[in-house]
Amino acid sequence: MAATLRFVLYLLALVALVTGLNVLMGGVGRLISTLTVGTPSAILIPAMVLEFIIPFVVYGMYWKLFKKDIAKSSAELA
Repeated sequence: MAATLRFVLYLLALVALVTGLNVLMGGVGRLISTLTVGTPSAILIPAMVLEFIIPFVVYGMYWKLFKKDIAKSSAELA
């Protein structure tokens, strides 16, 4: 059971990482578009800000919740 839970936590971290990178890259693309083409419509500016903030918030929440499990897992591997 514990091994299954660790595997699920590993998959959750992987999904969060991939999703966060995708969202961050969307924000970078929107920023490049803003700099080269011009200012987008008003609703897309807060979306760009969220695309830069959300990946770091998700990473911080994950790290705060699971840092003990990560440390324990890495200690068991050594």
